[in-house]
Amino acid sequence: MNGTIAQLVQLCEANAGQQAVWDGNLISKSDRDVLVKAGWVVRCAGYNMPTLEGQKVYGVLKLGEEALKLSEEKETSPSLRIMGEDEEMLDA
Repeated sequence: MNGTIAQLVQLCEANAGQQAVWDGNLISKSDRDVLVKAGWVVRCAGYNMPTLEGQKVYGVLKLGEEALKLSEEKETSPSLRIMGEDEEMLDA
């Protein structure tokens, strides 16, 4: 995860508890500045909070993580496969 996304995650997860993050507790002020410029974070009196747009982006990131987990679980779980006409069934 790159620094800018990590900064957005920190702010959104803090915001889930209805908390703003003070500048001194940020992962990176330069990454925060990128998020402010993108309109995903708002600053006030040394505190930082995600905007609605930033929260939407965070939601999409979380959905992507969940989809990836489901995909990995599906790949590692045993599955049934329909045999082709030219395949023989082997005795176990």
